Amino acid sequence: MMMTEEWEEHPIELSPHRQATVRSMIEAWSAHIAIFIAEMDVDIDVAYDWWGVDDFIAALCLRDFISGARAALSPADLPDFDAAILPIDEEFMRITVADPDRSMARIGGFETREGWWWGRVPREGPIAAELASWSWPRELSGE
Repeated sequence: MMMTEEWEEHPIELSPHRQATVRSMIEAWSAHIAIFIAEMDVDIDVAYDWWGVDDFIAALCLRDFISGARAALSPADLPDFDAAILPIDEEFMRITVADPDRSMARIGGFETREGWWWGRVPREGPIAAELASWSWPRELSGE
């Protein structure tokens, strides 16, 4: 039986009436990344059910909550927390590319978010295709 560390049960306030645990948020972040990977080969011209830009932005918001939880943990818990989140973040880095324009933050209205994940976009797949089909982000940046 796997033991649950105390830090994993630390509550994260999602809204005034809703909480989640650090563990559940890390699991949600991991599940989102797994879906993005599974859908990388989806042809958006053929498929009708795929995750898009809004889903990607939701995943980035999840990562914001996780980051906020890290700041609330004790220094003694940080190595275990970092060990839990690092492989998921590495997988996210593998399936994304740098986006210096921070398109996702602008599209979602989260320009003030500072997490490094807001400066990444999918390398390929339906979300990348959806972004490529839009002209307005380029227009906003003056291109």
